[in-house]
Amino acid sequence: MDYESLLDAALALRINPEKTRRFDPAQFESGLASLQQNPMLKTLSRPEIDISIVGTNGKGSTSFLLAQLFGPGGPVGLYTSPHLRRVLERIRIGLCEVDARTAWQAYQTVCEISTRADSENSGVAGETAHTGTDGLTYFEILTLMSGLLFSNQNLPVRIYEAGLGGRLDATRIFKTRFAVLTNISLDHTELLGTTPLAILREKLGILTEQTEMVMCMPQVYLSNEEIVLEAKKLQPGVRIEIFDERLTSAESYIDYNIRFAQFCFQKIQTLTGRTQTAGAISKIPGRLEQFHIQDRTFVFDPAHNPDALRVALQSLEALPGFPGKDQALVVFGILPDRNLDQCLASIKSSGFSRVFQVTGGPFRTEKTGLNSVSFDALEQILPDLTAWNVFLGSHKLYDSFLDLLRGIQKLETNASTR
Repeated sequence: MDYESLLDAALALRINPEKTRRFDPAQFESGLASLQQNPMLKTLSRPEIDISIVGTNGKGSTSFLLAQLFGPGGPVGLYTSPHLRRVLERIRIGLCEVDARTAWQAYQTVCEISTRADSENSGVAGETAHTGTDGLTYFEILTLMSGLLFSNQNLPVRIYEAGLGGRLDATRIFKTRFAVLTNISLDHTELLGTTPLAILREKLGILTEQTEMVMCMPQVYLSNEEIVLEAKKLQPGVRIEIFDERLTSAESYIDYNIRFAQFCFQKIQTLTGRTQTAGAISKIPGRLEQFHIQDRTFVFDPAHNPDALRVALQSLEALPGFPGKDQALVVFGILPDRNLDQCLASIKSSGFSRVFQVTGGPFRTEKTGLNSVSFDALEQILPDLTAWNVFLGSHKLYDSFLDLLRGIQKLETNASTR
């Protein structure tokens, strides 16, 4: 039985703001309130260490890095979003994707518990569990599935990357012992607020009465004093640790995030009294990820807002072998809910002269004066490829990016056999 297809089909029936790009505060608020009453939460085991990761940029990479650092102490539960290719990527145990059969069984269990509870509360008999009549959204049910799977294996360390914000995010149901705040910038302003301070408050809303410590990156748009003040307003007894180093022009953002993750790892070790050896760091899927075909290098990064785009493009100069901006091609797509003008300004100010915009499919179609290539015909960019080719703008570009690479490899193989 194809359990992955069953799961995909069932999830496709659910409300999914990631797909619709409609983020309704009222829906998030009512969804969290409902989740907090879910009877399954009372059955979940408590780990020694659980961590919530919030922020605008750097959440995913920091989550992966912490999972790697804690790895030698036993399998780590890691819940991240969005996925690059398969939904199973979102729930990992020991950095390995949960297998499809196990995920499908967890889905059914969560549906049955939630539907039964909903029926009892409403006095109406529930319908078939897998049809989504329990009212859970796409992200909410995956969040509950991650909690169930991590609890079933009694994992000692569990890491939850928030999907959006913090105060109203589904992952807040886990009331984690530790929280991590990465970079904050303007993004999803219709839900989170229109100023860095407003967004900080939403992100720090992940804190609960059970949060003992929050570890923070220094912010570009906010002072350390503002971070401390807002955290203390929410949880007066929480311990606050702020990393005292900033990203330099001589390193990539991955290098910086490694140092920040190591800082968080040590702070947690100290507070818990653990003496575990830190695990080795390896590459993070989809983050400045490099592929080499013959004499060409291809880089993918999901940077999707003005600050992330600027930092990702700046980071290229710290990568070994980077030949310079004049020998690199930048290919980007901007989703409909992003600020196109600000994203374009970040790309244009980066100093790259060869730039293509991906249009159509999930991306914006407005003419910007730049060269463009259709999302459905990415292979048309082949004549313009250079020594280094950088694709960025959204995780939604990743599959097409890999398809393009496979096509190039096939062409290269055919050429070499002639």
